[in-house]
Amino acid sequence: MIALLGLGTVGQGVVEILQKYPTMKLQKVLVRSPQKPAAQALKHLITEDFADVLNDSAIKIILDCTGADSAYDWFKKAMAAGKHVVTANKKLVSEHLEELTALAEQNGVAFLYEASVGGGIPLLKPLRDNRQWNDISQVAGVLNGTSNYILTNMSDQSYQTVLQKAQQLGYAESDPTADVGGYDARRKLRIMASMAFNGMIDETQIIVRGIQDLSQADLMTMAELGFSVKQFAKAWRSDDAICAYVMPCAISNQSAVAHLDGTENIGLIYGEMSGPLAFSGFGAGKLPTAYSMLVDAWDIHQDKWSNCLISTTQLNIKPFRAKFYYRFNGAPDDELLALAEREVGSGYISKFVEPEVFKDFDGALILIEEEQK
Repeated sequence: MIALLGLGTVGQGVVEILQKYPTMKLQKVLVRSPQKPAAQALKHLITEDFADVLNDSAIKIILDCTGADSAYDWFKKAMAAGKHVVTANKKLVSEHLEELTALAEQNGVAFLYEASVGGGIPLLKPLRDNRQWNDISQVAGVLNGTSNYILTNMSDQSYQTVLQKAQQLGYAESDPTADVGGYDARRKLRIMASMAFNGMIDETQIIVRGIQDLSQADLMTMAELGFSVKQFAKAWRSDDAICAYVMPCAISNQSAVAHLDGTENIGLIYGEMSGPLAFSGFGAGKLPTAYSMLVDAWDIHQDKWSNCLISTTQLNIKPFRAKFYYRFNGAPDDELLALAEREVGSGYISKFVEPEVFKDFDGALILIEEEQK
């Protein structure tokens, strides 16, 4: 039997799928507001006290749809009590990945989090399995549906207009910073990279740049050069360290990545034996995310699960060099102007430089090309 923590959008999706495909029995549902209609419809299962979930010996699997920081303590207590945990909480997974994985292993239970990165895309399980016979050199992708929706709809509308429409459609939060600022994708990249490279990564060391300063004119300039702009996340091995970023990137229109539409996401894995692997679909949403969580739960139910053990060795993140398109919001800065290789549209393309030189830059910034070594 399973318990559900949270009855928001994704939690309601879990209930909807289980009602249509009753393959596992829902035993309890933990909520903060039992008076809400969704909770009232399940009032025979509702509790406001996590202890009711913890002390129910019939509950073997806990599905966390809360996104709450308090879930960290719930998980530790649940694992100690011999209960499996499935979550979509990317913030919690990114912050406590190695610790919770080790704790789950010590207690002989599963800690699965497919939905935290791919939404409805089966990405982490193939990544985990690929580590066994594959030297993974790179993981990458378009990992945030909100940003992709905005960028693919800015050809004839401003950033603010598209953002407001995304908020009306439920694709963007009232405070969209995590999505458009690249922080949501950075958490996902941290999880993927730690799994791929078998080590701890401090997500704050991953270079991040949002899409907020991009304009229609910037995207048009890139289109004239044969590119589409995507918020792209990438981490790769470089000697004995890792390079990583989340930034607006110019993607060749000859690439399938350039043609991702709306809220579609894609995850990319580059392995020595497998070559490039791509996994695409809807990276968020009520039913795709709920579906992904239930796939994890079903694997546990069928005893076909395994934890992805990750070394506690800290992986170093090193600088890299690239060419960038940049456009000033205000008066040009002489030092940054000196980096220009040529002028395009209303902006410039730089020589190969480290992203650090644009750390406090006020304007549009798009990665064009990484320096190859």
